[in-house]
Amino acid sequence: MHRPGDGRDERDQRRAGGADTLANRPSRCQLGSEGVPVAAVVGGAIVAVLVGLALIVAGLSARRTNRARERGWLEATGEIVELMPGDINAARLHPVARYQREDGSVGQVRDSVATQPPRFRVGDRVQVRYDPADPAQAIIGAGGAAILPSVLIGLGAFVLVLALVIAAAASAVG
Repeated sequence: MHRPGDGRDERDQRRAGGADTLANRPSRCQLGSEGVPVAAVVGGAIVAVLVGLALIVAGLSARRTNRARERGWLEATGEIVELMPGDINAARLHPVARYQREDGSVGQVRDSVATQPPRFRVGDRVQVRYDPADPAQAIIGAGGAAILPSVLIGLGAFVLVLALVIAAAASAVG
């Protein structure tokens, strides 16, 4: 004899091939008490793979653009003459360098990246790269734009690896 709610009805229904058999249930990853359908996890991983690849491509493109832009630029030794407050956050400081160009004229450049603490101190000697055809185009050292491609490539690689690990784990469960 069995009592209602003791689970025998459900077991009997599963054995008889009822609507609630394990074969009829969608595969789920145990990511909580209910779980998440494997298809949703794999779909999310596919989107993450695409985002990771897009970040890597954007980083490589930015790196190539930077290199092409700076091809033919000249180098000069400069000196940090000022630390200017940032436009958005006055606590962050932009280094300003003064340097002598190849033609003898003096140029000045404000770095595009403001940092706190500052990367340089007043009086520090730095390398300045400038475009001889347009001396207003100059950067201190590698310039802030050189950092962005590396960040994009690194972030893209991280997202890509994470997505592949999640997809592999989900497919192993499902």
